Amino acid sequence: MGEQIKALEARATVYHHISLAFLKPDAGLFRAPAKGSFLRALKKAFSHLTSDPSRKLPPLPEALFPDSPKSLEDEFRRLFGHTVSRDFPPYETEYGSSHVFQQTQSLADITGFYRAFGLEVSTEQRQRPDHISVELEFMHFLAMKEVHALRNNREGAGICEKAMRKFLDDHLLRWAPIFCDRLLAAHPDSFYGRMAEILKRFLVLESSLFP
Repeated sequence: MGEQIKALEARATVYHHISLAFLKPDAGLFRAPAKGSFLRALKKAFSHLTSDPSRKLPPLPEALFPDSPKSLEDEFRRLFGHTVSRDFPPYETEYGSSHVFQQTQSLADITGFYRAFGLEVSTEQRQRPDHISVELEFMHFLAMKEVHALRNNREGAGICEKAMRKFLDDHLLRWAPIFCDRLLAAHPDSFYGRMAEILKRFLVLESSLFP
């Protein structure tokens, strides 16, 4: 039980931190302690999830972060600005849903997952339900909800695990690896390209949990 909880907490940490990375930049990440804690949290989480050297994190120096908040804001705006990128859109329904009806159905299914657990997308972030950061944060929520159930000997852990597996199969794994590959290929040395590489490696680990 203890190892299961540690693994779930590590998975939740990765989901949460990468979710934050793909939101509009927060200047708080640029304080030196914050940058260090962000990277340490990812490294520590991955160390709990795999001992396979080929699946561990690539080097994550603090130099990974641009020199200033404005630099990252400019990069974010350039890659994910007001118009949806055609090369690597951060929205699920931009992948494989060519018809408006299909996109509407996919959005309804995603929103249905959130509402089944009493969640609504925050209006403050002004993000669509199918944005990469929103979907990752939902997985973080499910992982921590399962941790809470296991620690308190409550029912519901199995429900959370099944929901995580289904959301991965029906949504994240269908498009996020493609998003990561495209972003990494176009901007391999950028902050967002490196985050895409980390997410891709993590999703490989996640898919191996539910063969």
